[in-house]
Amino acid sequence: MLWVLRQTAEGVRAGHEKGRVHLGIDPSHIIIGSTGRVSLLGWSNSHLEGEATWLPHDQLQLARYTAPECFENDYSANSLSDVYALGSLIYHAIALRPPFEGQTIEAVKIHHQESIAEDLIFLQPECPTRLNHLVKQMLIKDPSARPSFREVLNELISIEIEYLSDSTLLQL
Repeated sequence: MLWVLRQTAEGVRAGHEKGRVHLGIDPSHIIIGSTGRVSLLGWSNSHLEGEATWLPHDQLQLARYTAPECFENDYSANSLSDVYALGSLIYHAIALRPPFEGQTIEAVKIHHQESIAEDLIFLQPECPTRLNHLVKQMLIKDPSARPSFREVLNELISIEIEYLSDSTLLQL
């Protein structure tokens, strides 16, 4: 799982290096090939960093992974929004559910803006402590307080390497 998550992060970072913010990171945009190689779809809906944009908020699935600032009317595309979305995706991979759920987009939006996600260690005690800490940082409401995408990727690589030699299986 760490390998898939790290590859997803690398795909997003590659877009950031080209000045693009994905703004649609969710499970439906991740394709895992037969060799385990990950493809990240949805770049046609990406935006230039700093571009004023309005995201279509009629997709409940996507809203479950959307950063709180993306719901604002004056939102400009920012790579830190992708940090939050990837944090939501990692949370889902470990907890087997998104960090915030609701039956309507408005309910999900309010959770993203006001609620704190339940600690992954409580939901999945086998979750690596470092991964739990990283996800908490990624899900910080204030974008300026989140780690950069480079910091996220470096930590994911480090966690992945740490667990390469570990025979522990996380039972989901």
